[in-house]
Parts: sequence; structure tokens; C-alpha cells
Amino acid sequence: MSQLEQVLNQIVSRLENVAQRLEKVEKSVGSGAGAGAAAASSSSSAAAAGGDDHPFVVAYDALVADHISKVVEASKAIGAELPQLVEHLNKALAEHRKLLVVASKSKKPSDADFQKLVGGMIAAAGAIGQLKDKSRTSKVFNHLSAVADGIGALNWVAVTPTPAPFIGDMIGGAEFYTNRILKDFKGKDETQVSWAQGWSTFLRELQKYVKANHTTGLSWKANGGDALAAWNAAGSAAPAAGAAPAAPGAPAPPPPPPPPPPPPPPPPP
Repeated sequence: MSQLEQVLNQIVSRLENVAQRLEKVEKSVGSGAGAGAAAASSSSSAAAAGGDDHPFVVAYDALVADHISKVVEASKAIGAELPQLVEHLNKALAEHRKLLVVASKSKKPSDADFQKLVGGMIAAAGAIGQLKDKSRTSKVFNHLSAVADGIGALNWVAVTPTPAPFIGDMIGGAEFYTNRILKDFKGKDETQVSWAQGWSTFLRELQKYVKANHTTGLSWKANGGDALAAWNAAGSAAPAAGAAPAAPGAPAPPPPPPPPPPPPPPPPP
């Protein structure tokens, strides 16, 4: 199982847990207005606490589970450079999610600290661009270009006061290539169509998500804790995508030569 498949499985598990908790609350107070109030209370409590159960984190998890899963499955079937692309995409999305979790429970950091929070996401996006640039003769160059041109949409986290329109600017470049894929394969290869639609729809739904949850910029918690401390406490968002195995250590040096033999005894007088 790939790293991104593991992440998607974890997301689905978290969404199921949230749904089960809400269902228990509703059952405990009966149906009607009481149930709605209890669900609203549960959502408010999650928002106050922040973390994985915060409503805007849960909404993001659902977005990834619904659309990126299609990209992952189709990438495995299509092959070529796409499995490697998925590893970089996994890293970028995991770093993006980690930032959302931190924001849900932290006050807005300084510009210097914010740059540290987005460094991993930017590096993963850069790796996607590098993969595209070195694969210009690949049969999946349109796919690589679609993600390379669209991954910048994640940078909405640094945009104020209109992050959703910023994502719209990224969508145009990405859909230039997804439309090429659809033109080449619609009615011929549904795996290719699923890949193109999955990525394009993710970006469009991301724009709606941001408009609904982060209208004027990333929503920080006004009375929250220190963002950099929360980031460091959370640990790594995901293993580095496509990390090469550590190089073996250098061989041990040869043993030192044996000491020279003792000098012969002096001749007798």
C-alpha cells in the first residue's frame, strides 16, 4: 500500500469516527430540533478545541477522500511517471492538511514562522515541477503538467483577502491539460477520463471549500497557542515522498599493521 493510500484510509477512518460521534449525540437526545442543536453543539465544541475534528479540517479530509482517491487509483493503472507524481502530491497535501490542523488551534504566526510552516509543501510542489520538466517526452506529460500547473492552488494559505479567486487563476492552467486528456481519451479510456476529472474537480471543490471556510484568508484561532510550537509538536506530516534509501556506511578501515618485532638481543661480550 502506497503512502497516499494509507493517508486516504486514515482520512476515511476519521470521517467515519466523526459521523459516529454525531450519530450518538443525535440518538441521545432524540429527533427534531433537539438533535440538530446537539449536532451543532458537537460541531462548536470541535471548532473550539481545534485539531483533526475541527469542521474545516474534516471538510478538507472529505474533499481529498472524494477526489484525490480517483487520481491515485487511475495513476496506478496508467503507470509511467504517475506513481512517482502521486508520492510528491501526497507530501504536498499532507503538509497542507497539517497546516490546517495547526491553524485550527493556533494564533496567526509571524511571517518568518509562517515560512517555516509552508516550507515542506513548497518543496513538494517544486518536486512535482522538476518531475514534469525532466519528463517532457513522457506519454503522461499532460498529466504531469496538469498537476504542476494546479498544485500552486495550495498556496492560497498565504493569500489575503481573496484566496478563492487566487485558486481560480490556478485552475485555468491545470484544466488546459486536463481538457487535452479528456479530448484524447473520452469514450476510449475511462481510466484516463477518471484521472482528469478527479484532478480538475478537486481544484474546483478546493476553491469552494476555501470560499466557505477561509473567505478572507487562512482561518487562525484568535486566542490559540503558538503555531510553530504546535507544528513541531505534531511531528512529520508524512514521510518524504520517494525518499531514496539511506546510503550504506563506508566500510570499516583495515586493521592497523602488527607492531614490528622486538630488536634482537645484543651480542654477548
